[in-house]
Amino acid sequence: MSKDALLSRLPLLCPACLQSSPQGLLCEVCHSYLAVINSPCPRCSEPDCFDLICGQCLKKPPVWQHSRIAWHFQDLSRYLIHRFKYQADFAAGRALAAAWIEHFEQSTHSTYVLPEALVAVPMHHRRQFKKGFNQAQWLTDYFAKHYQLAVWRGLKRSMATESLEGLTKKQRRLALKGAFTVAEKPPRHIAIVDDVYTSGATVNEIARLLAKSGAEQIDVWALARTPLQ
Repeated sequence: MSKDALLSRLPLLCPACLQSSPQGLLCEVCHSYLAVINSPCPRCSEPDCFDLICGQCLKKPPVWQHSRIAWHFQDLSRYLIHRFKYQADFAAGRALAAAWIEHFEQSTHSTYVLPEALVAVPMHHRRQFKKGFNQAQWLTDYFAKHYQLAVWRGLKRSMATESLEGLTKKQRRLALKGAFTVAEKPPRHIAIVDDVYTSGATVNEIARLLAKSGAEQIDVWALARTPLQ
């Protein structure tokens, strides 16, 4: 019997509770534990903004125009993202990506226009070789296949940086200076894809380069976000 045939005989389980679940996605109970961002700021997805631009974005507008971020980075979303990101648990990644798509297909206003292409936050080649995969690229490929969008690969990580965890927003911005390069003109409307939105420093630097290179509409897609810093 082939490997695929053997795998097809295995029970499909929810990656969170390991109970039987159709298609191996999150079961209804676990899905309900994902902390949804309600009434988000359309620019950065800061919660409880009554779908209006938040004070932080009014004070210092980000380079991008729109964000799609589904959950608070806490509890179940944090657990599954960490399993996906650090343990290469692709069942967890697939369940999160499918739940993200379901969330926005149910909640996004019909006026939202999908981008022409998606671009992943790139990982330096040495780090990616050591880790084995880039979770942002994996999500980008998954979303692109679902929405039938192009994947743009003109963004490169030209400089390795230390981990940004624990740094302030200003420290992150300084650490990212010169970290990315754009190799070709980007599509007019493009979305940057990452797993977690933290301070916005990474996507803002990428968006700045994309806008400088010709992109006119830039969106940010992420699974979850941390509290405003």
